[in-house]
Amino acid sequence: MTLTVDSVRARYESGGEIVRGVSIEVRPGEIVCLLGPNGAGKSSVLRAIAGMMKIVEGSIRLGDIDLTNRRSEDIARSGVGFVMQGRCAIPFMTVHENLRMGGYTIYDRARLKTSLERTYDNYPVLAELRNRLAGELSGGQQQLVEIARALVPEPDLLLVDEPSLGLAPKMADEVMELLANLAAEGRAVLMVEQNVKKGLSVAHRGYVLANGVVVLAESSAKLLRSDDLGQLFLGAFQTPSQRETEARQ
Repeated sequence: MTLTVDSVRARYESGGEIVRGVSIEVRPGEIVCLLGPNGAGKSSVLRAIAGMMKIVEGSIRLGDIDLTNRRSEDIARSGVGFVMQGRCAIPFMTVHENLRMGGYTIYDRARLKTSLERTYDNYPVLAELRNRLAGELSGGQQQLVEIARALVPEPDLLLVDEPSLGLAPKMADEVMELLANLAAEGRAVLMVEQNVKKGLSVAHRGYVLANGVVVLAESSAKLLRSDDLGQLFLGAFQTPSQRETEARQ
């Protein structure tokens, strides 16, 4: 199913708007990468889709399903998986217990058992580690647990926030390959990635955010050749409204 984010403005309950009119689309079998400097609103877009922010304007749809301002649990049950930034595996629980937590929206025990067996078949290393405490695993192994946990309910859309963060280069490459394989299977993947080249190396398209709005949307190949990307992390990227203001001064 296609994710459609249409002119969404969103805020956290305790603060002002972070997302200020974002429109993006992610189709089945496609990886889309959100790029931009720190504070651009990239992670907030994922959280808005996942039901963790208040949508004050616009809409979010997955296929024909309206996800706008629904509860996170309902959004997860509608086919959205979310791998949050940082190590989020529960350290004092085993790998198997962590994966079972990923199936919290599956009420049918037989279906949950089948989903867990499929997860172990897809990721044999997790079958070997199933009785290990998550906190004893390497960073790369924990990231695999977190991705696999999000996949237990077999979501149509996977949201992934900074998948390569804190990983050794070889493990980061393996995680990116895993995401590419998920897209090849027909899932839609929306990823935030601070490592521009690594993210765009597997993505089909990218959106560049600054100050909570989309300022550039292109294919990955064109973004990698864009001169604007070189300014992103120097703080020199401006939104269209900022450029207009500067031009009038």
